[in-house]
Amino acid sequence: MGIFDRFKKTAAEPEKQPCGFDYYYSGSTYIASKNYERAAEEFKKGADMDDADCQYKLAELCFDHKTELLTKKEALAMLEKAANQDHLKSQMKLGEMYQLGLGYMDEMIDENSPYLDSDYPRAIYWYTEAAETYDEAKAMYELGNIYSILEEFDTALAWYQKAYEEGYEEALKDITLLTAEDDDYDDEDDDNDEDETSVEYYDDDDLEDDYEDE
Repeated sequence: MGIFDRFKKTAAEPEKQPCGFDYYYSGSTYIASKNYERAAEEFKKGADMDDADCQYKLAELCFDHKTELLTKKEALAMLEKAANQDHLKSQMKLGEMYQLGLGYMDEMIDENSPYLDSDYPRAIYWYTEAAETYDEAKAMYELGNIYSILEEFDTALAWYQKAYEEGYEEALKDITLLTAEDDDYDDEDDDNDEDETSVEYYDDDDLEDDYEDE
């Protein structure tokens, strides 16, 4: 095959189309040079191809007020698309946002806004996804925190213990606190049982004395 034939074959080959990773790479390059609008445009191209990394980065730029390419509501929906593809950072971000409340997103706020307060069921859902899919210790720890707030202490303790087993050392203090409170509760129950026994024994003696007097 001559040079001309090789040229014809090369010219006939279809041009390689960019993939999601290409847009993620170029978007990251624009972020490094602080050109956030161009970065958002590149991430949007990748996001439209269902690339989870691009979806996450685009949403992040919107939440950080680096672009107005999406509204906050659209960015939230974009983040959920990524999370539904088992994107760990997106799952963790959603867990955090629902745990703390979305009130800082200005255009979501009105007097009847459902976003002002924490949404623990949704936070639990996304943290659980991260914990069970990736053994993410931080997610386990935050689940412990949420269940503690909800006063479901047995469940909270179980998540704290899982977090500690995965290397999240901060969970140890919470485990210690919950087990200490549980021990105190058991001690109170024992004291109450002893008091009840004493009263019952005293009452039995009184009955016997009364019987003998008769």
